Amino acid sequence: MRVLLDECMPFPIIARLADLPHQFEHATKVGLAGLPNGTLYHYALVHHDVFITNDRHFRRSDVYPVASTLGIVFVRIAPCTTESVVAPLRSLFTGTVESTLIGHRVILRREGWASVA
Repeated sequence: MRVLLDECMPFPIIARLADLPHQFEHATKVGLAGLPNGTLYHYALVHHDVFITNDRHFRRSDVYPVASTLGIVFVRIAPCTTESVVAPLRSLFTGTVESTLIGHRVILRREGWASVA
């Protein structure tokens, strides 16, 4: 899967998940830092399968809906540090199949994850 991390997510996460069979990219690295959320969302729709964020604005499904080609993972772990997020993300990406994420809205917490409407 092609996975885009929002600029609010710690950049070192990518290196810590590099052994997984997915392509992780950070918004900052692909030139999306500081751009409006709508621009970032539309970029993710075209270029990625999953978008990971902890930005509360992306909770608005009427503005940022999931699509058949894009899943959105909301990280609800505070503080959102590399150390606190890597293990739950690793569990999510090793314990699920693509169809569980793509086209779905997922809430990720320390203790696990849940797909939501």
